[in-house]
Amino acid sequence: MIVKDEEACLPDCLKSVQSLVDEMIIVDTGSSDKTIEIAESFGAKVIYHPWENDFADARNVSLKHASCDWILVLDADEAMAPNDLAKIRQLVTDKNVTGYKLVQRTYSKTTTMCEWLAVESPCPEARGCAGYTPSPYVRLFRKNKDIYFEGKVHEIVEYTISKKGGRIVETDIPIHHYGYISDMDSAKRKERLYLGIVDEMETGKGSADARSYLYKGIGCIELKDYERAEGFLKKAQSLAPENTMILFNLGLCTEAQGRSAEAVNYYNLVLKYDSGHVGAYNNLAAILAKKGRLTDAELLYREALKYNPDHYIIRYNFGTFLKNQGRNNEAIGEFQKTLSINPEVAEAHFSSGILFFKEGDYAKAEDSFKRVLEIDRSHETARKNLEVLAKMGVA
Repeated sequence: MIVKDEEACLPDCLKSVQSLVDEMIIVDTGSSDKTIEIAESFGAKVIYHPWENDFADARNVSLKHASCDWILVLDADEAMAPNDLAKIRQLVTDKNVTGYKLVQRTYSKTTTMCEWLAVESPCPEARGCAGYTPSPYVRLFRKNKDIYFEGKVHEIVEYTISKKGGRIVETDIPIHHYGYISDMDSAKRKERLYLGIVDEMETGKGSADARSYLYKGIGCIELKDYERAEGFLKKAQSLAPENTMILFNLGLCTEAQGRSAEAVNYYNLVLKYDSGHVGAYNNLAAILAKKGRLTDAELLYREALKYNPDHYIIRYNFGTFLKNQGRNNEAIGEFQKTLSINPEVAEAHFSSGILFFKEGDYAKAEDSFKRVLEIDRSHETARKNLEVLAKMGVA
């Protein structure tokens, strides 16, 4: 792994694989905390390497110092589950495989990501999160001088394995990623670092590819700089016109700038290349609902839920759609399904409370509003609604 100032999460990461690996190779790019001390306490070999604004460069330094037949790559804010270590040991016995894709699970308390999946139960590795966004990458591969990382940002080895004619096999083994729940400041610093690297590419200090432009665009979206994001994403699209991630984010950009017709075109292109893209269904449904095309919108919501029935954001959005049409009982059903997936969605409790009140079920309305305040004490409307119930002699 490569690290810098990771004292908070490094112990959990190294402890999770301590019994699996024969050696730990850690490239430090300038830590000022106890990162190095922690790494050495686990018996890791620490290599000092100056940061050159290039993730692949630092990764490849770590590969040069590895002496074993297989490489497992982790980040400090990741960990492996104990039950999966034996599976890794079994994988490396296959002589016909060059690399394995493991599934990075990026956990989140809340999400708007279309790829989000609810955690299976029980899942202690989720650390209380309702779900995660999966990203399959080659993280386990043979040591070979012809296999190395490419890409200044979001670096991968897949390209060099393919050039070598190697065989890549997909697995469902997860790598548990906590970067977006354990330290949001660190996640934001990392995003700014990515943006800075691609800025260098833009000024001629390095080459940019579709992947780099894509992640630059995503970074600008997160900063709500939609016009700039669109520019980067269009450059990415010119290099990879059928990439659904690029097209989906172009849909987000144009929709955010009030150009819904263009957004519809982008979302339809996404579905042309990926008929199971739940985010495109969800966003198209919202646009069509605003245009009064309610039947079409409902079909799209149902299609999205067919592909990902446990996506609580889409489930909640569909409930809101039904509520807006006065279909109260159906809406309550969707809100309750939302809460069965993620009990911490305050607005699903609140919307349920409003509908329970309208239906005359004051006890359930009271319970719903109380639950809202347990999650969000600043929710004044829920507090006022409880006061109304109290005056009615119900609460």
